Amino acid sequence: TPPNASVPHTGGIMMMAHVLRLLMRTPPPYTLSLPLIKSYSDKWWKQDGQATIRAGIQDMSTRNQLIQQLGIDAADLDQTGDALATRAVYGLVAKKLLRLHRTGGAAIGRFA
Repeated sequence: TPPNASVPHTGGIMMMAHVLRLLMRTPPPYTLSLPLIKSYSDKWWKQDGQATIRAGIQDMSTRNQLIQQLGIDAADLDQTGDALATRAVYGLVAKKLLRLHRTGGAAIGRFA
């Protein structure tokens, strides 16, 4: 268990992980425009993200050990993937993991 593992997993935390994974899967220099991040994330949320959280809430057998210990917070379950992605990107910027570059058009997300 991580040393500060005291916060239940939320849709927002899952979305942060998803956004980071999106960027890692792009070719170097590992950048995506904010509209693309939001679009891909919304699609993932509708197809997999919400269902994963619902399954974890309803069926203990689908939870891994860490989630069994921490629990799942369903507060973000009814949010859109687009809204969660926007919050995730700005949360990652605040944590200094991502930077947004705004040069002549849409913001471009990249690792800090």
